[in-house]
Amino acid sequence: MPIDNCEFSFNELATLKLPTYMKTMTEALKIPHEMSLFSQIGDGKATVLRKLERSQGFQGCYVFIDEEKTPVYVGISRSVVQRLIQHVKGKTHFDASLAYRMAAYNLAIYRKCPIKSMFLPTISNIELNFAALI
Repeated sequence: MPIDNCEFSFNELATLKLPTYMKTMTEALKIPHEMSLFSQIGDGKATVLRKLERSQGFQGCYVFIDEEKTPVYVGISRSVVQRLIQHVKGKTHFDASLAYRMAAYNLAIYRKCPIKSMFLPTISNIELNFAALI
């Protein structure tokens, strides 16, 4: 029985589709976009799409990576650009889930660290980039 009207069997997904998507994602990760592109005040989805040289939004998978290009967060969305904007401009933990998780992690470490000013990772120490599966 297909899930969400998927036209492929599990075997077809596992052996044909997913390896192709993984190859595309691996290539996209080599040339990430800075997250600052999505955080500019006054810039909405249409402006960001123009900066990305795209005529319309797209669905897919996105990956946040750190300075060493290590994945730190993976998400999927029906509107990738809008979701990335929400991550950096969101006002609740539902919108900005990555920032919320990072802040919660940092707060937990801060509470446990005997010398609070030393060795404390902060959100500002992580320069986030993203790559989108197109």
